[in-house]
Amino acid sequence: MRNIVYTLVVLGTLSAACAEQEVVPTGSLELRPSVTLSVPTDASDLEGTAPARSSAGFYAAQTLAGRGGGIAVFDSTGTLIRELNAQGRGPGEFTDVQSVGFGPGDTLWVVEITRAHAFTPAPDLQFVRMVNFESATSSTVTPRGFLSRGLFTGEGIQAPSLRDWDGRVVARFTLPSEIAKMEAQMGPVALAADGALWFGHGERYEVGRFAAEGGDPLWIKRELAWFPPDEGYKGALNVVRPPARLQTLAADADGRVLVLSRRAHPNWAPMGGGTGGPERVERQRSGSAAAEAAAARPSLADWGKLFEFVLEVFSADGRLLASRVLDDGMQGFMDGSNVYQVLADESGHISIRLWSVRVSEGGSTP
Repeated sequence: MRNIVYTLVVLGTLSAACAEQEVVPTGSLELRPSVTLSVPTDASDLEGTAPARSSAGFYAAQTLAGRGGGIAVFDSTGTLIRELNAQGRGPGEFTDVQSVGFGPGDTLWVVEITRAHAFTPAPDLQFVRMVNFESATSSTVTPRGFLSRGLFTGEGIQAPSLRDWDGRVVARFTLPSEIAKMEAQMGPVALAADGALWFGHGERYEVGRFAAEGGDPLWIKRELAWFPPDEGYKGALNVVRPPARLQTLAADADGRVLVLSRRAHPNWAPMGGGTGGPERVERQRSGSAAAEAAAARPSLADWGKLFEFVLEVFSADGRLLASRVLDDGMQGFMDGSNVYQVLADESGHISIRLWSVRVSEGGSTP
């Protein structure tokens, strides 16, 4: 790949007298609802984080089981078949579940901060082995291994990295020296099909594609009135209007990158209650009924009043294909072809609805 820097610039202004000049998307996208996941019991509940799907069509999602969390596994229709919820520090037991995903052969992987547990493919789900990481990670499961975003530790910032299925680091992605601030280095990441890393700046609308073999990155940069760069947090998100941030990234099979941004809701207003920190609401699991767990965590209705999410899709060469403000509750990717929506009923019970993303580069969706 040639070392060419591509830059998309949208000229925006904070002045009310000048309208923002927007780049016109060259394609389009459509969202179509698919399956809905829900745990039909008061003994547990979904956490509302990114689910995963196996090649055989099974789904897995985190639950609020005990203090360490658990994993609910569903068939292709969204019917619950089993919950893995053993608590403890032993193999196959959980102390702090961070993510879930399916690896080679549809092996189910449950990832914690310093280790990961492997289970046989659904529906059997028998514990196989546990791997340990030599240092703390913030990892998700990809087809190539465990991908970790930048992480702040007592020894400083760890660069984004990829670990093999035995826990060994097989690739580290060095960020440009000008990305020096701690929060700037801790933006979202996604792994492309060819092993390149998509990295989202932690304080700007800047997304870089870093090849595994090195070289100059490809940059996608947006300058938008609603996303001023380097705007810091000035207080709790429910007290002071929060700045815009890149929420998460995903890459699809055609080399496109999907970018989800988070900005203050148009109707944002200060509110009481604990809504957590800027990166992730701290989970408070009670280990009993779902109603107690729901009472311990922030209200999803309140969370929806704080933020609005914008989905944008870029081609492999950096062209803006589509841009869309998402409905309330749509707040992340399951993979490069699906977004998920977190819903809560009147009792606080959580369900996750999946929506397939159909992208066209020529102006129409299939």
